[in-house]
Amino acid sequence: MNPREEARDLIINPLPTDVEVYSACPTTLVLETIYFLSEAIEQEELHLAYLKNEREKLKSRAISENIKDSEKFILIETPGKKMRNPIKDIAAFRSKFSTGYSAIRLRQLNDLTDKFEKERAEIDTAPIPLGLADKKIGEDAVTEFVGYQPQVVKVEVRKKMEMLK
Repeated sequence: MNPREEARDLIINPLPTDVEVYSACPTTLVLETIYFLSEAIEQEELHLAYLKNEREKLKSRAISENIKDSEKFILIETPGKKMRNPIKDIAAFRSKFSTGYSAIRLRQLNDLTDKFEKERAEIDTAPIPLGLADKKIGEDAVTEFVGYQPQVVKVEVRKKMEMLK
């Protein structure tokens, strides 16, 4: 068989595949298939969580036992970003850096004032919080004005015995 004939034959008789197309199940099995897939996904997620946990334990073990390399593998440690601790003792900071402390606080006050002035200038176009509008005008009147967003419908399939839960 030449390559052209083989290509035609593969169109008519494709090679078997291990992948099952669940969405092609018969109509009578749609709900059962959804339930089966939900259960299978849950089991796979549990299995993945277990594998990830085991991997982290082995990484910790490699570090604690100083295992840096083996015949085919090497451990590479990449330090993360170095984070500084926050300033917790404000009084001590203030006494040690009094001039800088005053400049910092002045800058913070100026930033707050600038933010307030900017928001104040844009108040006519700022969003109106629904809670505040409900309190001042009334929830029914506000809801009639704004309407509702499309409702999201959650779809779940359960066994009939589980509906009692």
